[in-house]
Amino acid sequence: MTDFDPTSALTDTEKAAIANERVRAWAADAYGHMLNKEAVKAADPDADTTDIDTALRHIGEAMKVTLDSVKDVDTEQFESLSKASAALTASREVKPVKPGKG
Repeated sequence: MTDFDPTSALTDTEKAAIANERVRAWAADAYGHMLNKEAVKAADPDADTTDIDTALRHIGEAMKVTLDSVKDVDTEQFESLSKASAALTASREVKPVKPGKG
């Protein structure tokens, strides 16, 4: 039996639409976790938020993997993908180093 790639039944636009919805949902989840963290810290500034931070890190990684899966597709028409891609690019930009005084 040969392996069947189910994604071969989808167009690039369909893949991008699915990825867009996943990224949008993860962004909403991340926002919820951020609100939870703020509420926990407001109630107890010394509270352990390691689990929330871990969840946020996992969501971020999932979003990066998803963005990478559609990197060769024109995603300009998909708002969540465009925004997430722009945010990821901005977070990776290297800031110029000021020369030292000498």
